[in-house]
Amino acid sequence: MIKTIILILIFYSSLFAGENITNAELLETLRLKYYSAVENEDSVSIFEEHLNTLSKEYGESNIITAYEGALFAVKSKHAFWPFSKLTYLKDSMRLLDKAVTNSPENLEIRFIRFSILHYVPDFLGWNEEKNADKDMIVSLLLDGSYDNIPSELVLGITNFLIESERLSHEKINLLNTNILLTLEK
Repeated sequence: MIKTIILILIFYSSLFAGENITNAELLETLRLKYYSAVENEDSVSIFEEHLNTLSKEYGESNIITAYEGALFAVKSKHAFWPFSKLTYLKDSMRLLDKAVTNSPENLEIRFIRFSILHYVPDFLGWNEEKNADKDMIVSLLLDGSYDNIPSELVLGITNFLIESERLSHEKINLLNTNILLTLEK
């Protein structure tokens, strides 16, 4: 399922209205490096260097902040010691919360945080954020707030939500009716 998340983010290149980064190729490269870092611990430093370069070049951006949060989540995933894992996770959530606060209706930022929190055990907290992201993503999808997003990505996000088993049957039916059936034609 993590590969599905990453593949969705890799191709998710047209949602950055209002963000400082406008070059879709740079964003796609960032996503590829993120995917590689999720899968391979040796790629974390390459992802971090690329992210630092973009941050210096483009300054503060909500999407950069979200990927900085994603970087700490990847470090948490690959860390050996539980204390290190938790510290990285807290740093990740601090940055992702900032990005979500500044861009609450940015589907990619919400999806990054949701996809990370999906794998965080409930006893660690962040259930409220996970549910808020899930609800906002569903709302954005049902409202059609994905005009600039390729249909394959909308399908991927929708399928991930359904496969996450975090949606009610009613929401699954709404997504099936309004998104999947419409876009699969």
